[in-house]
Amino acid sequence: MQSYLTCFKELIDQQSEQFPLVMKLLIYSELSPSRGPNNMAVLAVLVQTWPERSASVLADVFMELLLNRDDYLRALRFVSFLIPEF
Repeated sequence: MQSYLTCFKELIDQQSEQFPLVMKLLIYSELSPSRGPNNMAVLAVLVQTWPERSASVLADVFMELLLNRDDYLRALRFVSFLIPEF
């Protein structure tokens, strides 16, 4: 598992333009009915390593989800219930 997480850190270090794409795919995967078992671990590593950039990208992804009329809104409302500051 640690090697898997290290690979994500190295990917972003080598190709920083992939950071928004990776974050977006993680969030969409986590909110989908078939979530990956390692989504939150990867997200935690990315947020810990790049806190400023990940906050900005997460805000963009959540805004995109809020403007989206798909079924992600139900999952996003659940996330906002779990996080009172959201």
